[in-house]
Amino acid sequence: MITLAQQVHQMVAHDLVNRNEAVIEPAYLFRHALIQEAAYRSLLRTDRIRLHSVVGRTLENLYPDRHAELAAELAYHFAAAEDQPRALRYYTLAGKHALAAYACAEAAAHFQAALALYPALGARAQLLVQLGEAQFGQSCFPEAITTWQAAVAAYRAVEQPGGVAWCYARITRAVWYTGDLEQARIAAQTGLTTEGDLPLSFGQAALLHEAARATYLSRGPIDTARRLATEALELSLLLRAQEIESDTRITLGILPDQPPATALAQLREAAALAEAIGRPAVASRAHYNLAGILIGRGGDVQAALDHAGRAAAASRLLGHAAGEFLSSALEVQCHFLLGNLSAGALLLDQVARLQHSRTHADAGDTPPVLALRAQLRAAQGDWAGATAYGEQALDAAQRSDDRETILQAGLTLGEVAWAAGDPAAAIAPLTAAVGALEPNDPGIAVRGLLAAAHAAVGAAAPAAELLVAAQAQAGPDPPAADQAALTLATARLAVVRGDWSVALSAFARAAALYATCGLRPQQAQTLIEAAAAQAHSAASEGVPPVADPAAVAAIPQAPTSPALLANHPGL
Repeated sequence: MITLAQQVHQMVAHDLVNRNEAVIEPAYLFRHALIQEAAYRSLLRTDRIRLHSVVGRTLENLYPDRHAELAAELAYHFAAAEDQPRALRYYTLAGKHALAAYACAEAAAHFQAALALYPALGARAQLLVQLGEAQFGQSCFPEAITTWQAAVAAYRAVEQPGGVAWCYARITRAVWYTGDLEQARIAAQTGLTTEGDLPLSFGQAALLHEAARATYLSRGPIDTARRLATEALELSLLLRAQEIESDTRITLGILPDQPPATALAQLREAAALAEAIGRPAVASRAHYNLAGILIGRGGDVQAALDHAGRAAAASRLLGHAAGEFLSSALEVQCHFLLGNLSAGALLLDQVARLQHSRTHADAGDTPPVLALRAQLRAAQGDWAGATAYGEQALDAAQRSDDRETILQAGLTLGEVAWAAGDPAAAIAPLTAAVGALEPNDPGIAVRGLLAAAHAAVGAAAPAAELLVAAQAQAGPDPPAADQAALTLATARLAVVRGDWSVALSAFARAAALYATCGLRPQQAQTLIEAAAAQAHSAASEGVPPVADPAAVAAIPQAPTSPALLANHPGL
C-alpha cells in the first residue's frame, strides 16, 4: 500500500506541489491555485466534509493553547465540515481576536460569517454588538448604528435590558460621530425612557454617561449633564467598570462650570486609568480634551501639543480616522499658536486628507480645515488669502451650526481685519464668534478684540460693556493666557483713548504673559503694537516718533507682517 510520504513525493516529482521552506515542519504548497482547486473539486462531498473535520479536530488537539490565533483557520475547516457549533465558536473567536488587534475589517468579516450560521437570539445579539464595534472602528458610523439597532431588537426578544442599554449607548456615540449632536442626545434619551427602570449593569452606566455627554455637547443644561455624569461615575465605581469610569471622568472634565485646575485633574486621572487598563480609544479622548483645555484656559500650548499628538497616535493605532482628524487638527492649531508654521503646514496637508473620514464624502474642504488654512495665511501675513478662507469657513460653519469653527474662523477674521487697519470689518465676524461661545466659556481673546474694534470706530459704550464682561468671565485669578488676552485688550483700548502710559504698561505686561505661555506669535504681535504705541506717544509729545530699540529687539523671530506696524488701527 502506498504511503502518504510516497504520495507527496509523487506530487513533487510531477511538479504539482513544492516544499514550503519558510516553515520548520514539513509543509507543501500547490504550485498554482487552479491545481489546488481542481484537486479539491475532484473529492466527493462526503470526503471533503470528513477531511475538513479531521483537519479541524487535529489542529484543535495539536495546538490547544493557540485556538485564538488559529481561530480563522479552524472556523473555515469546521464550516466546510458542516459542524455549525464549532464553526460558530471559532468565527466568533476569530472576530474577537481580530478586533483586539484593531483589524476591524477582518473582524467584521468573521462576525458576519458567524451571523450567517443563524445562531440563537442571545448569541446573535452579542455578535451584532461586536460587528457594530468592528464597523465603528472603521469609521462606518451609519452601518454601526444599523447593526446596533438590530442588536436592540435581539436583546429585547430575549429580555436583556442591560444589553439594550449598552446598544443605545453605542448608538449615541456613533450618531455623535456623524456630526448630528441633537440626534445623539435624542438617541440617549430614547434609551433611558423606553426601557423604564434599568437594572444595575454596565449598559446602564454606559448609557447614563452617553446621555450626559450628549446633553452637554448638544448645548443642553449643564446641571443635567453633570447630574447624569455623576450618576454614571457612581455606578461605574460600584460595578468596577473602569473603562466607563475613565470615559465618564473625561465628560466631567470638559464641563465648563469648574476651574481649569479641577477639569485638568479629572482628565489626567481619566487618561492614566485608560492607559493602565489598555483602552487607547478612551485615552485618546482624554488626551484630546486635555489639549483643548490647555490651549484655552490652561495656558500651556506646548503641553497641549503633546497631548494632541498622543490622541492622534492612539486614533491612528485604532484605525479611527475621524478621531485622528480631530486630534491632528488640534495639533495643527497648537503648531500655529507656537509659531511652528512649517510643521503646522505639513501636518495640515495630512489633516486635509483625513477630513472626510466622518462622512466618507468628498465635497471640498470642511469648515475646520478652511479655518486652519485661514490661520496659516494670517500667520504668513497673507491677509487676502486669510480673509478668503476665513469667510468660507465662517459661512459653512454657520450653515452647519459648527460653533467651534465659527469661533475659530470669526476670531481669525477679526485679527486679520484689525492687523490690516480695518477695525470696522472686524466687528461682524467677532460678533459671530462671541455668539458661538458656550455659556461658561470666557472667550477673553475674542471679547477683548471685539471691545477694541468697537472702541476704534468710536462705539465706546459697547466696548466698555465687552471689556467688563471679559473681566467678569476671567474671574479673580485667571490663567496666564486669559490674563494676557485681557491685558492686551486693556492696552488697545488705552491706545484708542490716547492714554499712552497705560497702553505701554499693559503692552509690556501682555507680552511677558504671552512669553510665559510660549505663545511667540502673540508675543511678537503685542511687542509690535507696543513699539507703534511708543512711537505715537513720542510724536504726541513733540519727540521724533522712533520706537524703543529695546522693544523692537525683544520681538521674537516669529512669522508676522510689517503691515501690522504701518496699518494698525487707531495708531
